[in-house]
Amino acid sequence: MQRRICLVSLLLVLSGCVEQPPVPRTCASIENDYKALTESPANQRCSDASECQVLSGQCGAALGTCYHALNRNVTQEMLNALGDEYRRLDCVGSGPVCRCPRPPSVECRAGVCTLVL
Repeated sequence: MQRRICLVSLLLVLSGCVEQPPVPRTCASIENDYKALTESPANQRCSDASECQVLSGQCGAALGTCYHALNRNVTQEMLNALGDEYRRLDCVGSGPVCRCPRPPSVECRAGVCTLVL
């Protein structure tokens, strides 16, 4: 009987009927997610400057640079959420890491969103 219960429990877990606990986030996993958003060619691709935007990086959290030139696949809220999570996990040292000048403009150059400094 106990063997049958264990087998049924295993089948429920494998079939997705039983929710698995979330994988704990780490500083490294947040860094990887941030890089995936900001460095992915798919998020930098453009055919016109109107597809590009300047987003504030999370350099204040020691995550990224001052600004990123990205297409509309990525939002400021997405970067902010990763920065907030990074801070909550105490991945950040004390104080801001960078001093950012005014935001630059952005262009679509050779099919890539590019900051114009």
